Amino acid sequence: MAILAAGSIAPDFDLADVEGESRSLGGARAGGQALLAFFSLECRACDLSYLFWDRMTEAYGDAGCPVLAISLDSSEAAHDFWDRSGVSFTVLADPGHGVTRAYGIECTPALFLVDAGGTIVASHDAFDRAALNALSQAIAERVGEPAVELGEDEAPAFSPGCVVHLATEQG
Repeated sequence: MAILAAGSIAPDFDLADVEGESRSLGGARAGGQALLAFFSLECRACDLSYLFWDRMTEAYGDAGCPVLAISLDSSEAAHDFWDRSGVSFTVLADPGHGVTRAYGIECTPALFLVDAGGTIVASHDAFDRAALNALSQAIAERVGEPAVELGEDEAPAFSPGCVVHLATEQG
């Protein structure tokens, strides 16, 4: 299964953030849209993404597009990352990987822009500076804020994503 594409309905979810509060996609997109960012702490391409997700949170979060970063790691590891890094985006844990599977995540990072109606407007995986900048531009236009951009001097043009290996569910 490939990641869910633009035009697909985004599966709703309810996950705990690193402080134990329940967060849902429906609640997050109440302001108009939400950006979902699936990540793994062992992924180099994700390492390249965190600071830009943070900048996007600062630029667009209060304007109606929060960033929900969904960790494929344990709840404890996700909390340690959030606590240690000082990022401002919301970090959620998906311990059973049900949400990860529902979105068809095959590699990280994987991003989805979801509109107020729950439709995926854009999606991509791996680290692609041009795709990230296009996504940022699309969000900026939707929320009426200036776009933030990732410059050539800040990150490589592309870095392959990290393949996700999830345990097979036992029936």
